[in-house]
Amino acid sequence: MKIKIFLLGLCSFVCCIMTITAQVTDVKHPGVLFNIEDLERMKKMRFVEPWKTGYEELCKKAHKISAPDYKPGEGCVEVGRSPYVNNATYRIEMEAALMQAIQWYVTNDERYARNAMTIIRNWSIKHKIWIGADVRLEVGPGAKNLAAAAEIMRYTYSGWTEMDTYNAIKYFKEVCWPCLGGTKDGKLPYLSPANQAAMELTGALAIAIFCDEAVWLNNAVQALREHPSGGIKHNSLSNGQVSDFGRDQGHARGQIGDYILCAEIALKQGIDIYSDMQNRLGTCAEYYAKTNLGYPEVYIPSGCVYDYFPTPYCAFNVRAIALEKPNIRQDFLRALELCNGFYGEKAKKDYPYIQEYRSKLKVGAETFLFHKPENYSPKITVPLLPLKEYYPLLYMAELNVTEIAVDTNLQPAALRADKEGIWTLSGAGSDTQLDMGNYAWTDMKGDGALVVRVTSLDETNPEAYAGLMIRESLSQDARMAMVWA
Repeated sequence: MKIKIFLLGLCSFVCCIMTITAQVTDVKHPGVLFNIEDLERMKKMRFVEPWKTGYEELCKKAHKISAPDYKPGEGCVEVGRSPYVNNATYRIEMEAALMQAIQWYVTNDERYARNAMTIIRNWSIKHKIWIGADVRLEVGPGAKNLAAAAEIMRYTYSGWTEMDTYNAIKYFKEVCWPCLGGTKDGKLPYLSPANQAAMELTGALAIAIFCDEAVWLNNAVQALREHPSGGIKHNSLSNGQVSDFGRDQGHARGQIGDYILCAEIALKQGIDIYSDMQNRLGTCAEYYAKTNLGYPEVYIPSGCVYDYFPTPYCAFNVRAIALEKPNIRQDFLRALELCNGFYGEKAKKDYPYIQEYRSKLKVGAETFLFHKPENYSPKITVPLLPLKEYYPLLYMAELNVTEIAVDTNLQPAALRADKEGIWTLSGAGSDTQLDMGNYAWTDMKGDGALVVRVTSLDETNPEAYAGLMIRESLSQDARMAMVWA
C-alpha cells in the first residue's frame, strides 16, 4: 500500500522503513540462551576455577531454587504487575525451572529433572491470564527463563513427551506472545520503550526459538535492531549512551544488560548482534562502566519515547558526568561476562573500563553460566542485512506543499528547511480533521515507522496544532490517522 506522509506545522522529522534484517531458515536446538556447547562447558568446568566458585554461588541461590530438594509450586491462573498478583511466585518459579534444568544436565541427577518438568508442566497448563499495567515486564524475563528451561529438557531429557511440547508451545503462543505485543503472524509492532522493550525482547526471542518459528525469530531480531520504540539503533548513541542513561543508572544498567542478553540468545542461532553498528553493545557497556566507576564523560542530552533527559540523573553538571564515588553493582556481572566472552582480546584492548569494573565484582553464579574459556570462538552463520538509516527529510526526499479542500480562510503555504533538517511550515485552515489545511508531504511505500519532534508552535489560534498525518491519498475524505502537539 502506498501512503502519504504529511508534516503539519513546525517539526523536525525523520523517517525509516523497517525490513527483515536477518534470515534464519532453520532454528537450532537447544538454542534458548544455552546450547549443547554451553551445557557441556558447565558440566566439564564446574570443578575448575573460576567456574567452580561460580557453581558454588549458583547452588546458594535464594529459595533453594538450585537445590535438589526444591519444592515446585502448583502454578497460578493469574499473574499481574501493577497491581501485583502472584508475581513473586512467578519470578521464583521461572528462575527455578531454569536452574533445575541446568543442574539436571550438569549432574545427571533425576531429582532436578523431575523438579524442572513439574514447574514447566504446571505453569504451561494452569497459567492463563496476565493482568496489570506493567505486566509485560514480568512476561519477558519469565518467558525467557521458562523457555530456556523447557528447551534444555526437551532436547536432553528422555521423560519429555510430545504432550509437553504441545502444552508449552500453546502456552507461549497463546498466553505469553500476545502479552509481549506479538501478533498471530509473528510480528512485534507494539514494543514498549527503552529498558522495558529490552526485557520484552528476551522473552520474544526465547519463545520464537522454542516454538521453532523462524519467521518469528527473524521478526524479533529485526525489532531488537531497529524498532523505533525499543530497538538498539534508536535507543542508543554511538558514544555508548542508552536511552535510559539520563533517567537513572539502574534502568540504564538493566537496558544494556538485557540488550546484551538478547544478543547472546541470537548468537545461539548464528546471529551476531554484538558486532552490529560497530560493536554498539560493547561500546554501551564500556560507557556505563566508565561513568559508573567515576570517570568524567560527556553526556549528550537524549531520551526515549516516554521522556527526554536534558541532564543525566547522576551528573553534577550538564556537560560532564562525575560520580562522588563508584557505583559498583554485582548485577552487571552477567553483561560483562558476556561482553568479555564475545569480544575476547578486543575487550581487553578496547574496553579497559569493562575490565576495571569487572575486577571489582566477585565471582558469581553468572560466572559459572556465562564465563567463556580463552579458546572460545563464536559461530556466526547468519549474515545481517544493513540497517535502514534514519534520513532527515531534508536529504531523503523533496517535500511538496499542498492545500486540501481549499477554503476561503487559507493563506498561501510556505515551507523552508535549514541545514540541520528542521522544517518550518506555515499555513492556515479551519480543521485538518475535516481536510481543510496546509500540508507538506512525501510518499512512503509499505510498512514504516515515523519519529517527529515539534520544536515550536506559534499560538496563532487556541486550536492551532502541528504534527504528523499518515494518509492514503491526497483525495478529500481519504483514510488517515494523525497525532499532533
